[in-house]
Amino acid sequence: MTTTAEPITVQRVVPEPGIYEDVPAEVYHSWPCASNSNLGEMDKSPRHYRACLDGASNDEETKSKSKGTAVHAALLEPAAFEATYLVGPDVNRNSNQWKAFVKAHPGACCLKPSEYAEILALREAVWSDDYARRLLECDGPRELSVVWDEPVELEDGVIWPVRCKARIDHVAPALSAALDIKTCRDASAEGFSASLYNYGYWTQAPWYLRALARHGIICDVFAFIVIETSQAMDVVVDEVDDEVLEIGHRYSDMLLRRVAECERSGEWPGYSSHPRKVTLPPWAWKKIEERMTRNGGQ
Repeated sequence: MTTTAEPITVQRVVPEPGIYEDVPAEVYHSWPCASNSNLGEMDKSPRHYRACLDGASNDEETKSKSKGTAVHAALLEPAAFEATYLVGPDVNRNSNQWKAFVKAHPGACCLKPSEYAEILALREAVWSDDYARRLLECDGPRELSVVWDEPVELEDGVIWPVRCKARIDHVAPALSAALDIKTCRDASAEGFSASLYNYGYWTQAPWYLRALARHGIICDVFAFIVIETSQAMDVVVDEVDDEVLEIGHRYSDMLLRRVAECERSGEWPGYSSHPRKVTLPPWAWKKIEERMTRNGGQ
């Protein structure tokens, strides 16, 4: 008989600095601390960051993301994967049969047979890559939740501690490496380089290394195991270069200073407190000029 995972009740608490193992993802995500992902909201405005910290989120579980989560679990937490991900009937998700299956397994992630088979195939592709397998087989903690106080120096010299967190897929001490698993549509050098910027991985890597270093764990390498979800199911290991790590550190430091300033003042402003004059973006001006030229305008 298959035992499915029970839904987790989450209470929002601020954890003490430390290294925590076996923390459910739902609990970790509830911790109201600065993280690589919510600092991205500070890049919009302090108001956006505060809303994210208070629990508001526009992060929807897309089909591609849910697939990545399943592959992640299959590789790093096989026992949890078996308990959480179940194969449902090969029917439409809107059918009564599918709805009855989901209702009978509360807390489980129900997949169609073809989806489950794809997850297992992607897992096998990773194990077939020599370097990826070496990284994953190296002894070390998995799903490590790290909390620390980042000392931030303000303009007047005051050191303000900002409580921070990170959740690291795997640490391989024997290889002096930390790693993260990513699924993507394009694992080519050009494709994943674009993903590095578009999805904030360029700040994620140095943020995770910072988290470990604050607890005396020094890793020389941060690697992404990149899994292409195309039919080719290619797998590569990308090590983040030093220039990316350096600019990522600097960028996070800048955002942390904004967080510290807002925590100190108790004020979390939005985009602007003054009226703005709005204009068109450069690409729109170009299109308007093209329309006018096409229609004989001056």
